[in-house]
Amino acid sequence: MITPFSIQGSEYTVLINRGWQANLISRDLVPLVDIIDNMQNIQGHISNFPVSGINLGSQNVEVFNSSLSRLQRLDLSDLKSLLGLKLLPYMIYLDPLIDRNYVNTFKLPAPDSEKNYGYAFQWFAFAIALLIIFLSLGIKKKNVTK
Repeated sequence: MITPFSIQGSEYTVLINRGWQANLISRDLVPLVDIIDNMQNIQGHISNFPVSGINLGSQNVEVFNSSLSRLQRLDLSDLKSLLGLKLLPYMIYLDPLIDRNYVNTFKLPAPDSEKNYGYAFQWFAFAIALLIIFLSLGIKKKNVTK
């Protein structure tokens, strides 16, 4: 659920990712969306605008009414023309404690120990491989010079 928020005292608008809308029985049904139309302070995590995925057809935007559309993929130029707003090229992922109506799967990138162990193993394996190559080339050179 992407909601545009106008920044007070600015001509720019930022997109807020509120999470996922649950699937309905049919794709033809229009979901009920809580529209926020008053001034609000928001809390979340800022991130680059997501890279748009593959295009599965020429029609990216499906308009339900003046305030609700469904997009196949997020494309900044499509959103700018659809909304007619000056959009900032990043998105704010709303804190799930603020808006509990939608499923929020956003997690901050955090290093975990498994990734670190994987990198450590990789570098030790490279070092051992280099040592084996160095020793085998050194031994061959000694045999050739004798």
